[in-house]
Amino acid sequence: MPDIQGLGEFKGKITHACDYKSGESFRGKKVLVVGCGNSGMELSLDLCIHNASPSIVVRNSVDMEVAKTQENERLQCSLREMQLQFKETKACLEQSVKMQKVESKLCQLY
Repeated sequence: MPDIQGLGEFKGKITHACDYKSGESFRGKKVLVVGCGNSGMELSLDLCIHNASPSIVVRNSVDMEVAKTQENERLQCSLREMQLQFKETKACLEQSVKMQKVESKLCQLY
């Protein structure tokens, strides 16, 4: 177990990831998961599956910020694509309406 200041004063259960078996014993409890590596994320998921309430604490937010930035860029790209498709669809509809008006006038003439 890493040396964490104040850990000795904590009265709750402390479990290292290598000793973790299941979230069943944490059902309905609040759980603090230290670290967001593969183990921390898998433990948090298992805790959620077993109806516990995990919170994750990380050393810094760099990895999370990179993920957020990449997701934001992906969403922005998707939004731009949708806006372009909307504009193209709108232009096609406007052209179709114009053609219908022309056809209607031609039919009236003949």
